[in-house]
Amino acid sequence: MHSEKSTMPLVSVIIPTFNRAHLLGEAINSALQQTYQKIEIIVIDDGSTDNTAELIGQYQDSRIRYFRQDNAGVATARNRGINASQGEYIAFLDSDDMYKPDCIEKKIALANRYPEAVVIGGGCTYFGATDGNNLPSTPARKTVTYADLCIFTAFPGATCNIFVKRSAALAAGPFNTNLSDSEDRDFLRRLSKLGSIKSCDDYTVAIRVHSEFRPNRHRAKMFADREWVSQQIPEPHLRKKSRAWNAMVVGYDCWRAGEKLPALRWWLRSFLISPGPIHQQLPRLRPILRDYLLRR
Repeated sequence: MHSEKSTMPLVSVIIPTFNRAHLLGEAINSALQQTYQKIEIIVIDDGSTDNTAELIGQYQDSRIRYFRQDNAGVATARNRGINASQGEYIAFLDSDDMYKPDCIEKKIALANRYPEAVVIGGGCTYFGATDGNNLPSTPARKTVTYADLCIFTAFPGATCNIFVKRSAALAAGPFNTNLSDSEDRDFLRRLSKLGSIKSCDDYTVAIRVHSEFRPNRHRAKMFADREWVSQQIPEPHLRKKSRAWNAMVVGYDCWRAGEKLPALRWWLRSFLISPGPIHQQLPRLRPILRDYLLRR
């Protein structure tokens, strides 16, 4: 039994955080309480001004490593975590979210079953005092392809569900620090060119819904970031579909903000970019009619 444990790969859990000491402890505890115990937890404090450092100081667990940097954004924090990691595998966890207790164990098992896979994902649930209870869980997608990731994230739980070989993360290159939107899709698309992607047929992460969940972003910056990611796609037909979906996302954001006329303009723009189907999982006309125009 001892020899079996000694050959278990180390998993580096990277937790970037900024002024979330009131939530960070739950994220750390969800990692510490994993059924798979051979982990290190790398907390990257992105210039917090709250009591984050004091919170970390309360832990007496040698598996926790704490780094502080000047505020530079989540992508920079994740990149620093990757560089500091010592594990054969890297897992990401946002400081307001949590892992299911057997998240890492299930992903290790799948990684062992499919050694050619560079990324392992899963499904996600949502929790929170109000809205979290109203969001349906997102099951894992059975297959995630390069084409999928060109068009949309296609990864329930986004970055929190990324479990990746460290060697692949280094080969793919870092998160783009100029992006504040879709940096995870850009990273995943590059990873998908290095090997296959598999997903656990289970819910592996829990995403917290609260006042900072999907905060209102500067819409022009959001679209510009998404467009930049799309422009990196070398295949013209995938690039066009990706850009069409970008416009749909901005349209949804406008409608939820009560800006109905701009929403309609963005949706029209989407169809002008690519009139045909975008992706079998991303219908456009039906949800616009069913969920928006005919209900309001």
